[in-house]
Amino acid sequence: MTQSVSAATSGGTVGRPFDSGFAVLKPYDPIDAIGIKTACELSGGSRARVIQLCEQYGLGRKIGARWAISKVALHAFLNDDQEGLSAYLAGDRSGPAVICAYRAADVPLPSQRG
Repeated sequence: MTQSVSAATSGGTVGRPFDSGFAVLKPYDPIDAIGIKTACELSGGSRARVIQLCEQYGLGRKIGARWAISKVALHAFLNDDQEGLSAYLAGDRSGPAVICAYRAADVPLPSQRG
């Protein structure tokens, strides 16, 4: 069941507190990266709430002065996909759970790009 960003509790239903060691968009992948505006549209949350979730759960990272948010991580978070989100944040880009997360977010798998 999809949750809205505004409905996510401060303790969160998915993920764990942000850790700078999370592999969100590492290496940076423009196919997976979305901006704040798009993340707000997909999630139904405000700019401030999306940034808060990125900081708290590692759904995105600041690159220079701009936020880059992983569409895969955001989608997994919003859909309570703990296994896919955890695998993604751990740096897995080819395991079964993260493959499902990429497909669910409609983002091409890194191994399928040319």
